[in-house]
Amino acid sequence: MELLKSHLRQTAGALHEAADFGDVYFKDFGNLEFEKYSALKLGESAKRAWFFRIDFRSGGKTARYLMFFGYAHSKLHGQCDVTLHVAREDPPNFYHYERLDTITAPNVPDLVEIGYLMSEERFMVRSRSNNIGSGRVEEFGRRFFEDVVSKHFSA
Repeated sequence: MELLKSHLRQTAGALHEAADFGDVYFKDFGNLEFEKYSALKLGESAKRAWFFRIDFRSGGKTARYLMFFGYAHSKLHGQCDVTLHVAREDPPNFYHYERLDTITAPNVPDLVEIGYLMSEERFMVRSRSNNIGSGRVEEFGRRFFEDVVSKHFSA
């Protein structure tokens, strides 16, 4: 998951430096503690299992996305025990986050969950429609950023 964090941090920085977009900030919350990982692996809850947040700001619009650890959706269970879930601040500027799975607005990115299949050294991703795919972090990371920008900040 460090590879994922590193790549998304770099992408956020590159987008922040781009002259044709507003500001993008990356906030790192550290790594998942072993006790929390163990609880999540058993299907229990764990408080403050945040991994990182990405804040997008352009003009008067903002979008904040939080990646946090949770137990795997049934479609990924058995392949990945603990996964990253994607949540968005909803409503804006209240620091209340909802999983993308539960938001019904039309401007929601497709990526909702990320797991890592250690035995095959590849990432597994779940979409809003519960389709499971695999791929490189560069691929689904780029799609996530493109999705956020097009759904929140396009004219």
